[in-house]
Amino acid sequence: MKYAVKFHNILFLVLFTGVLFSCKKKIENKAPKLEIISPEEGRNYFDEEEVIVSLKAADEENIAFIKVGINDENNVSSVAAQTVIVNQKETEQTFRFRLNKAIINTSVFYITVLVNDGTLETKKYVKIFLQKQPLKLTSFVCTNTQGSKTYFDLYNINGEKLNTFETIGNYSHALYFSKTKTLVAFGTSVKAFNLNNFDEVWSYSESPVNNIAYDENRLFVLKSNYYTTAYNAVDFSVSANFYQPGFTMQPYCAAIGDEGIGIYHHEYNLTGQKKISFYDFNTSGILKEYAMVNHVESMTYIKDGLFAVHTKTISNTHQIGIYTFGTNIFTPVYNTTSEIKQLIKTNDNNILVCTDNTIGIFNIQLQSYTPIIVQNGITAIAYDQVSNQIYLATTSTLNRYDMDGSLIGSINLLNSPGSLTLIYN
Repeated sequence: MKYAVKFHNILFLVLFTGVLFSCKKKIENKAPKLEIISPEEGRNYFDEEEVIVSLKAADEENIAFIKVGINDENNVSSVAAQTVIVNQKETEQTFRFRLNKAIINTSVFYITVLVNDGTLETKKYVKIFLQKQPLKLTSFVCTNTQGSKTYFDLYNINGEKLNTFETIGNYSHALYFSKTKTLVAFGTSVKAFNLNNFDEVWSYSESPVNNIAYDENRLFVLKSNYYTTAYNAVDFSVSANFYQPGFTMQPYCAAIGDEGIGIYHHEYNLTGQKKISFYDFNTSGILKEYAMVNHVESMTYIKDGLFAVHTKTISNTHQIGIYTFGTNIFTPVYNTTSEIKQLIKTNDNNILVCTDNTIGIFNIQLQSYTPIIVQNGITAIAYDQVSNQIYLATTSTLNRYDMDGSLIGSINLLNSPGSLTLIYN
């Protein structure tokens, strides 16, 4: 009996030790270790730039696999995830991805790294940002009309003339879509050219054109048939039409905002109704309207629902006012007897005010005007958003100025330009 009890105790001890050992083994089975070497948190990438993810991982047993993916801020996968089978206790791995903002709408992304040992896993995240590749000013186009033809002179930024092409018709202005390398000229009609070979790729001439507006994705043509038509900037397919009910008011000028497009309409003889209408991009419906007393010459979008509006009175006084979309209030802030030719936004607080012989800066917040350049015979002007510099053309010269009015350099031109278009690539 004594030996039976002793054997029983020994058996219990062995079984208890085995249980302890088993529990201890389960407790010590730790999740894999993971170190993300690159990229660092918050790194900025340009679209099409390669995202290289480097990491180290280790496990007391064996690492089964490592999976790396990139999701947007809504946790939607942006590129195909990559998985590698490891079967080692320690490893260093590198994964390569490319993101393209042209097909991805968000600029915030999260790299997700998962290491699994067959039982447990470790997951870490790295936040990165994606932005557009910065554009570079590579050349410029001077547009000039002679008789029944319009000529486009292409120069590089050093002033060397690269080429000239011509088209039938009078076109006073031109704009450039960098995505498709397309130059769009407009006068009473609109034509689009491939800037690489100068082939005409699209045109509109069904009814006279009053004006145009554009952003990087769309071209808005303001037509005398009462319609403003939005065209896709890639293939010029029609995406929307905007108009005033009753079809008695023509669109004259427009500015593109965050929530929609503001279009100024007037009755043909300018003695009747005048109003600014704001349209929703998606529905083409009118969001708000504001009745104007004076004729609107041009509009420029600033930010947060603020528009700079250039009006002209019957006594030929030119006026700059601020229209606030949220409150539907128009506030005149600056008057001049000089004829304003153009308003150009430079940043969220300043716009360039261009007349025949003076370029000045109007500060939105301070509601103050400061002349910076006085030059007789101004024929065209453009603002370089990259260098924050002003390009000003006269009959035979293109001058480049800093924002304080200092002359940086000059280029001789062969023809007097009616308009100046900066080419970014």
